[in-house]
Amino acid sequence: MYRALVATVPSLLVLMSCATVGGLRTEPLDRGVARRYAAPFDSVMAVVREAVVSAGLGLKESQCYGDSLCMVIGTEGMSVGPSGHMGSMARVVVEASGDATVVRVLSRRRMGNQVAAKEDYSPEILSQIEARLGLPHP
Repeated sequence: MYRALVATVPSLLVLMSCATVGGLRTEPLDRGVARRYAAPFDSVMAVVREAVVSAGLGLKESQCYGDSLCMVIGTEGMSVGPSGHMGSMARVVVEASGDATVVRVLSRRRMGNQVAAKEDYSPEILSQIEARLGLPHP
């Protein structure tokens, strides 16, 4: 009994430290690296999915909540080999804000201790959005 418990506890701790798409989806919407664009909401939304894919993520889901708020989630799968990892994910929240649009990028490693997994996708995603909108990179 003791051996079974000792063998099970580390596995449970690893599973509890895993980030999930569901957990990323339910994080507060104001979390992440924010950038404000003087561009219409529809124009920004038209390039966000492409920006996520260009940053190296697969498009996992895209959901809009009305005419002024959308969420896009991209994921990177596992890799094997000497630098193998469980993958990463990023959530992009696009929100209309008056005559501008605010984009927030929140990135997570699937397992926090996986140093080979990419920690922050915001520079790539935001620069891809800016390039597609024809805006200068700040």
